[in-house]
Amino acid sequence: MPFTEFYCNPSVGDNRNAGSSESSAVFVDTGTYTNASRTFVCSVTPTGFAVGDFVSICQTTKTLATDMPNIIARVTSITGNSVVLDATAILTFTAIGDGAAILRAKGHWLGMTTTNSFPLANVTGVLRNAASDIVRVNFKNNVNYNLVTTAISTNNSTLQMHWSGYENVPGDDGMAVFQRVSPTDTITCHASSVAMRMSNIYFLNVTPNFATNAAALTVSGSNCIFVRCCIVGSNMSGVISVGTNNILKECFVGNFNTSNTLDQYGFRVTGAGSQLFNCTSIGGSQSNSYCLSVSGGAFVEKCLAISNNAFAGIHFSTADYINKTTSIGSANAFYATSSGRAVLNGCIAMNASVCGFATPTSGYTISISCIAHNCNTVHVGLNDSDIYIANTAPVLVKEDGSIELALPELVGYQENKLWSSDINMMTSEEDPFPIQKRKRKIPRSRKASQGYGVV
Repeated sequence: MPFTEFYCNPSVGDNRNAGSSESSAVFVDTGTYTNASRTFVCSVTPTGFAVGDFVSICQTTKTLATDMPNIIARVTSITGNSVVLDATAILTFTAIGDGAAILRAKGHWLGMTTTNSFPLANVTGVLRNAASDIVRVNFKNNVNYNLVTTAISTNNSTLQMHWSGYENVPGDDGMAVFQRVSPTDTITCHASSVAMRMSNIYFLNVTPNFATNAAALTVSGSNCIFVRCCIVGSNMSGVISVGTNNILKECFVGNFNTSNTLDQYGFRVTGAGSQLFNCTSIGGSQSNSYCLSVSGGAFVEKCLAISNNAFAGIHFSTADYINKTTSIGSANAFYATSSGRAVLNGCIAMNASVCGFATPTSGYTISISCIAHNCNTVHVGLNDSDIYIANTAPVLVKEDGSIELALPELVGYQENKLWSSDINMMTSEEDPFPIQKRKRKIPRSRKASQGYGVV
């Protein structure tokens, strides 16, 4: 997918620049700007940029690299010394009067610092190229980005935005670090009828034990997509998603709820139609913590919750579907609300001190091909459940967090029948793993084996 690319580099960037791939501005000039015609008249002949490139307009009083520009826009024409800006691909961050101003063409942005939240809180999807490709802001991962000491809200753009970390080239999956240095350094992501995407961002808490009620990342909008994002050391919750149709894929929350406060979450997804794929939540030692909580019709697949006796590893509510997900070490591996109902398919509960699959009888939960191992109680109120309690661990948790079946030929248990890997059913009276007796081979001549008869 082509993008309209913008770049942040905390080593060499300057927020007064236009945000292009060049490390510094290729043209800087003090001239005259007129708002009505969106025209900047340079003092010299403009060079180094062309129609279609982006430029910034700054007041002459902006002298620091941390200062954000007044205007960023795409160039539509260059005639002599006059540069005209596009009427739609333009953002005015701070009003600027007619008169003396500074034009900068191209150059990296510096990015967020402890004194400003540019571009995360300011840039929107209107800064598109002539082909109207989606705006992507790329954060170079060579130096951490210090978030401001107040909460940051991404701009509620009506056009899709993509925020992404990178190492060498955009899209290479390099992980940029957004560093939280105070308890109020939180990010709220908005989106309207189109998706906002964030990928390869690592939220790091410098002081994880400060007290605040804010999650590290809050998704108040809908249709947002998060891919390979990490949150480590959050004193409260990691990710709170309250919008609808949000997607989290390959995301990680570790060491959350370090303040040991009640009712905190690694992931909390409450909006209808939201989805979690291959997400991992580790931590939450408080008795009322939840590694992963979903409700309202969420879809969860191949996720992992590991805890030191949190109240619940996987907490679910109404009309949720949970597939091939593993919960290890919580008091309740899988736990539903008082009227919770869901479908659990191919899930694994391990080392639950209270209950492997805890669902009240007032709810209606269906469990299919699930496994419970080393759980104090197997299940409460499950319907059509198929739970197998092994004498030895049925699964192995590898160092990379992946799950491997130690007994691949055994999938589950239902009443008096075993499910084997070839989907054949056997009664419990049969030995599911019989010792195969070696049959005595009868020697045959070569001609006999070839069908010529016995010699």
